[in-house]
Amino acid sequence: MPDKEQATNVRTGEDVVTEVPTADEAYVQALLREREGYVRHDRADRAAAVDAELKRLGVAVSDGQETAVESKPRRTARGK
Repeated sequence: MPDKEQATNVRTGEDVVTEVPTADEAYVQALLREREGYVRHDRADRAAAVDAELKRLGVAVSDGQETAVESKPRRTARGK
């Protein structure tokens, strides 16, 4: 899940909360973009290498669609 960061709008002074992707989410998105380019340019060998890395991260890919695969239960914060 994206992290939430609080900031102050410099122009209005209003407090805003923005969702920022975690490092893992950003990495997965970069891999998916990379894979898309390999598929588009018929580089099946390179796409397979990216698929292997996505699998290691717990993300299954089929026909350009990603599906998160939970390999271990996540700890969730019970918040305010």
